[in-house]
Amino acid sequence: MQIDTNADIFAIGDAHSDYARLASAMKAAGLIAGVPKKPEDVKWSAGSAVLVVTGDMIDKGPHAIDVLRLLHSLQVSALAKGGRVAVLAGNHEAEFLADPAAPKGEAFATQLKAGGIRPSEVAACKSDIGEFLCSLPFAARVNDWFFSHGGNSGGRSLVQLADDLQKGVMKDGFATKQLIGGGSVSGVTSQRKGRRAALDRRSLSGLHRKAATDQLHGGSRREAYRRGSRSLAGQVCGWDGEGTGRDVSKFSGCCF
Repeated sequence: MQIDTNADIFAIGDAHSDYARLASAMKAAGLIAGVPKKPEDVKWSAGSAVLVVTGDMIDKGPHAIDVLRLLHSLQVSALAKGGRVAVLAGNHEAEFLADPAAPKGEAFATQLKAGGIRPSEVAACKSDIGEFLCSLPFAARVNDWFFSHGGNSGGRSLVQLADDLQKGVMKDGFATKQLIGGGSVSGVTSQRKGRRAALDRRSLSGLHRKAATDQLHGGSRREAYRRGSRSLAGQVCGWDGEGTGRDVSKFSGCCF
């Protein structure tokens, strides 16, 4: 996903199924009009601003389904008001989609079962939740900012990243090392220097609202940024639906 904008840019990550705290933080930052009782009733209130959600919406907390439906509904509401909400997949989403019985997806799978939803169907891109998860991009370029969950680009250009991600997913599905494991774009990595570190430092001077620094869950932080330039260029990749042994026609988010 690639976005050029002159509007304000916000970013938030690692909600980890904490619906109430996620919605409260977004309300405090002026992104939504209020905390809705039903996630489908959320209303965007930030005009033409761009919000990037950097993954790990599921697991650890009790309300993953509500978090996903909140973000999906917010995308629709934001578009209707001239804004954008870019929701990215993190390693927890990638690992669940690769294997719905994976340890990092256990809490999510339990919640799905409690809601009468089969985890295997969600991982196969079925149901509204499955279609949403399978449509998520793994990274986004907004002006001159690069966003991903793990943050390790390995020094590659956007074109190289898109090509590597596409080849990896077409070959191995969501289990590709491009998405899961140390050093991947979406996975946990010890290489937290360079661009990601720069994002963390610069975020402190570019906050729109003090509330945007509130912790969400387990020490995770929200980051909000001012406008950037449009210096980076890249390429949107596409899927041909072959090579993974599963239906990838719904991977509309693709690599970027």
